[in-house]
Amino acid sequence: MSSSSGLRATGIEPTLSPLALQVALQQSGSYPPEFFLTPPSVIVNQGSVLPCCVSCAIATCVEVLNPGWEQLAPLYHFHMFDTMQGSPSSFVDMTLDEGLNLLASAGICLYRYYNSAYTPDGARTEPSPEATTDALTRTVPYDNNREVAGFSLLSDDDRITAWKNCLVGGRPILIGLYLTDQYRPTMTKLQGNLLPDQPHAVAVLGYRESESSFLVQDSRGPAFGIGGQWWLPYDVVESSVIEQAYAVGYPPV
Repeated sequence: MSSSSGLRATGIEPTLSPLALQVALQQSGSYPPEFFLTPPSVIVNQGSVLPCCVSCAIATCVEVLNPGWEQLAPLYHFHMFDTMQGSPSSFVDMTLDEGLNLLASAGICLYRYYNSAYTPDGARTEPSPEATTDALTRTVPYDNNREVAGFSLLSDDDRITAWKNCLVGGRPILIGLYLTDQYRPTMTKLQGNLLPDQPHAVAVLGYRESESSFLVQDSRGPAFGIGGQWWLPYDVVESSVIEQAYAVGYPPV
């Protein structure tokens, strides 16, 4: 995304290890006025395969942590999950917990090994043996008791501070939320009336104090929001719109 979008900023590079920086920030309560992790170069558009927002958000976080990797194929483990439900045409909604458990067991492959379109027919396409082999080399630990590697569930206490702590420490955040009636009309901020029957998953990659908001990477394509990103206000973060949040650690390369 170009710098003219108004969302990108250089941020402040950590000089300590991510874990040491998180501890220091937690003790001092002092955070830079803004900080942004580098988003993936490809803004995914999940198209008409609506349940794959979970796998798109997970893939975004893993790509951010591993900038040397190529683009990942989130449809791979979405297909694997749907197949395990009994039919690859059922398109059962996948929760964050289910997506992370599958990532830990089946992994996620490079896009060049499984480049199906984000359509129902594309999601039904069987991954090649090469895709499966590659995916198994990219499994990510999933253990809520671990704080350094893998994914760990964040507490609901003082979400704003906890999220800043993760981001400045170099860790993206995976969140499950509910859409509002202003989500699609405004393509930003997630304000308005809660729609409890419309869950969604996105990645949080930064924050800006002047906006009193976190920066969200969505999977609706580059035409949504500002280049595929939008602002999530602090007051919404502390509301019932947010269902759960995971800190993403450092999976092995």
